[in-house]
Formats: sequence, structure tokens, C-alpha cells
Amino acid sequence: VVATGRGGDDGHFLTMEDKPLLVSSSEPALLVQPQGDAAAKRSMAKASAVMVAVVVAAMVGVTMLAGMSTQTITTTGQLVQSASADVDCDTVVYMTTDKKCNSYDSPVLSGFDVTEYFSLDYDAGDEAVQGLDEYTATYMGYTFYFASSANRALFEANPSLYAPAYGGFCAYGVSGYDGNNFMTKQTQLWSTPVDVNEYAVIDGTLYMFRGSDAREFFVESSDTDISGGDGLWSSWFGECAGFFNTECYM
Repeated sequence: VVATGRGGDDGHFLTMEDKPLLVSSSEPALLVQPQGDAAAKRSMAKASAVMVAVVVAAMVGVTMLAGMSTQTITTTGQLVQSASADVDCDTVVYMTTDKKCNSYDSPVLSGFDVTEYFSLDYDAGDEAVQGLDEYTATYMGYTFYFASSANRALFEANPSLYAPAYGGFCAYGVSGYDGNNFMTKQTQLWSTPVDVNEYAVIDGTLYMFRGSDAREFFVESSDTDISGGDGLWSSWFGECAGFFNTECYM
């Protein structure tokens, strides 16, 4: 991903060099004016929540009525629409672009061990644990690295438990309450990179963030933010886990 410019204390990417897309979308983008500080951004995002919810709901309704969806996926050579056809979540293969940061050629979360997050203490300063290429597992077509064979076995026994929510993209960015970034389409995911040391495990689910501010905002209103993120992610992928972040990091 080629990105220039940063905004805010958390170093959130704001612009990106245009690249050709493999999947086109007619969805409208919502533009948000930058605010003076993080508190103002949060306030504006909350105030706009109803508007965003209405726009997203309308957008999903229109695409479903048209027999289309926001994401074209490929399964065993057949093109289907994720919102209008039965999809085998275990075999689905997603189209990839740099703007989605979802290449199958690199490990998820840059190879950091997702099982280790569940035993880390963020407040104590515990940092992510790098996995090794000798301990790998495949889930939804994506490669995960682990620090030991025991950790790999944990993941293989229940991969959906350990895999990060929203594909390992910034959970606050996906929530719909980020004043810097109202998500409406998957090709905006390049703008939700993560710092592997900014994480939270909430009710047994791993969430990743681009910085400490984004983490704080998300955690302090987690019920609302999780509901928003779940709604957007499921509008793209239905019951499937979706694709994973293998390219976009702080």
C-alpha cells in the first residue's frame, strides 16, 4: 500500500495513491471534515451516527433489491454475490486489491501470534508476540503464524475464537463512529491499518486498533462500537468471517 500523510496523535493514514480496482462499486463515499482534536472527532462521530446508520441501511437495502451486493466473491470458478446467494464460507475466495489489504500471499497481522493476545495484559505494557513460519495454520485461505506448536494446536481447534474481529483491521475505524473515517465500502479498508501492539480482548473476542486513542474510544463505548462494526462487516460478508488484514500496519 502506498500512503502519504498522517493525521492525529494516533498516526492515522489520511490519503493514498490511487490504484486500479479489480472490483468496482457504485456506493457513495461519505466525506468528513477534519476536527481539531480527538475529543472533537469523537463528538462529531457520535452526533452523526444516526445519519450514517440510515445511509448504510438504505445502501444495503438498495443493493439487495437490485440482486447485487457490496462484494463479489469467487468460489470454485463461479462468481456469486455475497448478499444474494448461498456461499460456502469454508471455501470462499475473495478478490484482492491493495486498497483492501487482503493479499493471500502474506501472513495475517504480519505473522504475530493471535492466540497470545488472549493472555497478554495491555495495561501492563505487554506487547504482541511474533509467530514463526515453522508453526503455521490456514484459516479461510489465510496463513497464521504461531510462536509454538501448542499455540498452533489451540488455533486449529477453534480458529473462529482466536481470529481477530473485522479481519484484523482497526475496529474503531470499522465501527462507524470514527470521526476520521466513516466506512461504507471495502476499498476504504486501506485507511484502517493497525498497530499490532494496540489490542483489546472484549467478551472473548480480539479487536485490533491503529493507535491508543482509537483503542480508548472503542473500549469506553464498546457495546455501541461493536454493534456498529458487526453491522457493517456482516453487510459485506454475511455469516462468513470475511477476508483478513495482511498488508496494512502502522
